[in-house]
Amino acid sequence: VQIINPIANLINLPDAWAGWLVDLTALALVLATFFLIGLIVQTNIGKQSLGIFEKQVLAQLPFYTTLRDTVQQFLGNRDKMPFSEVVAVDVFNNSTRMIGFISEEMEDGRLTIFVPTGPNPTNGFIFCVQPDQITRLNVRPDEAMRVVVGVGTGASVLFQRNEDALAKPQNEIKEE
Repeated sequence: VQIINPIANLINLPDAWAGWLVDLTALALVLATFFLIGLIVQTNIGKQSLGIFEKQVLAQLPFYTTLRDTVQQFLGNRDKMPFSEVVAVDVFNNSTRMIGFISEEMEDGRLTIFVPTGPNPTNGFIFCVQPDQITRLNVRPDEAMRVVVGVGTGASVLFQRNEDALAKPQNEIKEE
C-alpha cells in the first residue's frame, strides 16, 4: 500500500481504494508474467530453455518425473497411452460402478484397472478384475479425467452416453 499511496494521493483515492488497487495491480502483474512465459515457451529458444531448466532443476525434485509422466499419460501426450480405455468397473459385484482405466490385460484374461480418486487423479486404487466386472465406456480418457478431477461433476453425461451398456446385466455384455 505504501508504494501506491503517492499515486492514490494524486488522484484522491481513499485508503480503502488504495488497497484494492494494490491487489488488482499484483494480480495483473502475475497474469502478465504467466502470459509472457507462455509466449516465450512457444518459441524454439523458449522450448530449448524449458527443456534445459526441466533437466537441470525440475528433474532433481522428488516425484517430479513420476508426476510429470502420470499427467502426460492422462492427457495423451505420450506415445504409449496405458489409460486409453475408460471403463465402469463393478469391483465388489454389487452394482456400484467406479470410473476406471484399463492399464493392462493379463494372459489369463483378467484386467488391471486403475480407479483414480478425485480431485487428485494421480492417487487411486488398482484392481485386478474379471472381464465380466467391467463395462467399456464410449468416452475419451480426458472426458473421464474431468469427471474425476471435478469430483463426479459431469458423470451423468458419461453414463447417459453409455446407458444401454450399463443397463444390461454384466454377463450379457459382449466385449468389442
